[in-house]
Order: sequence, then structure tokens, then C-alpha cells
Amino acid sequence: MNDDVLENQKSGDCSLKDSEPFKKQYAAVLIQLNEVNEQVSSALYRLRQRNTYQAIPLHGQGQLQILLILVCWSTLIIG
Repeated sequence: MNDDVLENQKSGDCSLKDSEPFKKQYAAVLIQLNEVNEQVSSALYRLRQRNTYQAIPLHGQGQLQILLILVCWSTLIIG
């Protein structure tokens, strides 16, 4: 998609944002961001629960899941 943007900028065509493929990819990215945001919110909630209620430990598998969610989220945002 970035290559398409660069090509359209070089040729002076600004209609890429009106194209169907662009709209579909943009919508897909928004959906992914929404899903990842929900996962991160859930992970943060569990971390807060763990830090608030020390009597209820979070198992190692739960900690790994939270770490993986945060890594996936940061990868999606950054890259």
C-alpha cells in the first residue's frame, strides 16, 4: 500500500484514498487496532487486579499471555 501511495504522489494522483482497496485496508487496520486495544485493556486490567490483590496470584501462563499481547500490540503500532 505504501508503494501505491508513493507512486500516486509521484504521478500527482491524489485519488488513492478514494479507492476501494485503500478503504478496505484502512477498515481492516482499524478493526485490528480495536481488537488489540481490547486485548491490551484486558491485560492491563488483569495486571491491576494482580497488583491490587496479592492474595490471588496470576499464574505464569497468564503472565506470558499478557506479555505476548503487549508485544503484539507494540509491533502492530510501531511496525
